Amino acid sequence: MLSAETGLAVANAKIELNIRSDEPWAYETVSDTGGRFVFAEHRDYRLFALLADGPYCWTTLSVSAPGHHTRRCNWTSQYWCSSAPIKLPRLMLQPEYIVVSDEEAASDSWHCIESAMEKAN
Repeated sequence: MLSAETGLAVANAKIELNIRSDEPWAYETVSDTGGRFVFAEHRDYRLFALLADGPYCWTTLSVSAPGHHTRRCNWTSQYWCSSAPIKLPRLMLQPEYIVVSDEEAASDSWHCIESAMEKAN
Protein backbone atom coordinates (compact mmCIF):
# COMPACT_ATOMS: atom_id res chain seq x y z
CA MET A 1 0.00 0.00 0.00
CA LEU A 2 1.58 3.23 -1.16
CA SER A 3 0.65 6.91 -1.22
CA ALA A 4 0.06 7.98 -4.83
CA GLU A 5 1.41 11.42 -3.88
CA THR A 6 4.72 10.47 -2.26
CA GLY A 7 5.26 6.84 -3.24
CA LEU A 8 5.88 6.04 0.42
CA ALA A 9 4.28 3.16 2.31
CA VAL A 10 1.01 3.86 4.12
CA ALA A 11 1.14 2.28 7.57
CA ASN A 12 -1.91 1.48 9.69
CA ALA A 13 -4.34 1.52 6.78
CA LYS A 14 -7.47 -0.50 7.52
CA ILE A 15 -8.08 -3.27 5.00
CA GLU A 16 -11.41 -5.09 4.87
CA LEU A 17 -12.13 -8.17 2.79
CA ASN A 18 -15.72 -9.29 2.30
CA ILE A 19 -16.53 -12.48 0.44
CA ARG A 20 -20.09 -13.42 -0.40
CA SER A 21 -21.20 -16.73 -1.86
CA ASP A 22 -23.27 -19.50 -0.35
CA GLU A 23 -21.71 -18.32 2.96
CA PRO A 24 -20.40 -14.82 3.78
CA TRP A 25 -16.94 -14.21 5.27
CA ALA A 26 -15.44 -10.95 6.50
CA TYR A 27 -11.84 -10.20 7.48
CA GLU A 28 -10.04 -7.09 8.72
CA THR A 29 -6.38 -6.25 9.12
CA VAL A 30 -4.05 -3.21 9.06
CA SER A 31 -0.99 -2.48 6.97
CA ASP A 32 2.46 -2.61 8.58
CA THR A 33 5.14 0.11 8.38
CA GLY A 34 6.09 -1.14 4.91
CA GLY A 35 2.49 -0.84 3.68
CA ARG A 36 2.13 -4.63 3.50
CA PHE A 37 -0.82 -6.60 4.80
CA VAL A 38 -2.00 -10.17 5.03
CA PHE A 39 -5.22 -11.70 6.29
CA ALA A 40 -5.40 -14.58 8.74
CA GLU A 41 -5.58 -17.95 7.04
CA HIS A 42 -9.05 -19.14 6.21
CA ARG A 43 -9.86 -22.81 6.30
CA ASP A 44 -13.03 -24.05 4.71
CA TYR A 45 -13.58 -27.73 5.24
CA ARG A 46 -16.52 -28.09 2.90
CA LEU A 47 -16.02 -30.09 -0.27
CA PHE A 48 -16.58 -28.25 -3.54
CA ALA A 49 -17.29 -29.65 -6.97
CA LEU A 50 -16.88 -27.57 -10.11
CA LEU A 51 -20.45 -27.55 -11.32
CA ALA A 52 -22.07 -25.48 -14.02
CA ASP A 53 -24.52 -24.16 -11.43
CA GLY A 54 -21.96 -23.70 -8.62
CA PRO A 55 -22.36 -20.57 -6.47
CA TYR A 56 -20.87 -17.30 -7.64
CA CYS A 57 -18.32 -15.56 -5.44
CA TRP A 58 -18.43 -11.76 -4.96
CA THR A 59 -15.33 -10.26 -3.37
CA THR A 60 -14.79 -6.70 -2.14
CA LEU A 61 -11.48 -5.33 -0.87
CA SER A 62 -11.75 -1.94 0.83
CA VAL A 63 -8.76 0.12 1.98
CA SER A 64 -9.03 3.24 4.15
CA ALA A 65 -6.35 5.38 5.73
CA PRO A 66 -6.49 8.81 7.39
CA GLY A 67 -5.86 11.58 4.88
CA HIS A 68 -6.55 9.33 1.85
CA HIS A 69 -9.56 8.43 -0.29
CA THR A 70 -11.00 4.99 0.45
CA ARG A 71 -10.19 2.55 -2.33
CA ARG A 72 -12.48 -0.35 -3.20
CA CYS A 73 -11.78 -3.25 -5.51
CA ASN A 74 -14.50 -5.68 -6.56
CA TRP A 75 -14.38 -8.87 -8.54
CA THR A 76 -16.56 -11.89 -9.20
CA SER A 77 -15.80 -15.54 -9.84
CA GLN A 78 -18.50 -17.71 -11.35
CA TYR A 79 -17.18 -20.93 -9.81
CA TRP A 80 -17.26 -20.55 -5.99
CA CYS A 81 -14.67 -18.79 -3.83
CA SER A 82 -11.17 -20.10 -4.31
CA SER A 83 -9.06 -20.63 -1.20
CA ALA A 84 -5.86 -20.04 -3.19
CA PRO A 85 -3.96 -16.89 -2.14
CA ILE A 86 -4.26 -13.88 -4.45
CA LYS A 87 -1.27 -11.57 -4.55
CA LEU A 88 -2.44 -8.10 -5.53
CA PRO A 89 -0.18 -5.46 -7.05
CA ARG A 90 0.79 -2.52 -4.84
CA LEU A 91 -2.31 -0.47 -4.18
CA MET A 92 -1.94 3.29 -4.49
CA LEU A 93 -4.00 5.58 -2.24
CA GLN A 94 -4.88 9.11 -3.35
CA PRO A 95 -4.63 11.93 -0.77
CA GLU A 96 -8.02 13.37 0.26
CA TYR A 97 -7.25 16.88 -1.01
CA ILE A 98 -7.02 15.57 -4.59
CA VAL A 99 -10.46 15.52 -6.20
CA VAL A 100 -11.22 12.16 -7.79
CA SER A 101 -13.98 12.24 -10.41
CA ASP A 102 -16.53 9.44 -10.76
CA GLU A 103 -14.89 8.42 -14.06
CA GLU A 104 -11.45 8.16 -12.43
CA ALA A 105 -12.86 6.16 -9.53
CA ALA A 106 -14.57 3.72 -11.94
CA SER A 107 -11.35 3.39 -13.97
CA ASP A 108 -9.34 2.77 -10.80
CA SER A 109 -11.78 0.09 -9.68
CA TRP A 110 -11.46 -1.63 -13.06
CA HIS A 111 -7.66 -1.86 -12.69
CA CYS A 112 -8.14 -3.59 -9.32
CA ILE A 113 -10.64 -5.99 -10.85
CA GLU A 114 -8.41 -6.75 -13.82
CA SER A 115 -5.37 -7.38 -11.63
CA ALA A 116 -7.25 -9.63 -9.23
CA MET A 117 -8.88 -11.61 -12.03
CA GLU A 118 -5.53 -12.18 -13.75
CA LYS A 119 -4.13 -13.58 -10.51
CA ALA A 120 -7.23 -15.68 -9.81
CA ASN A 121 -7.28 -17.35 -13.23
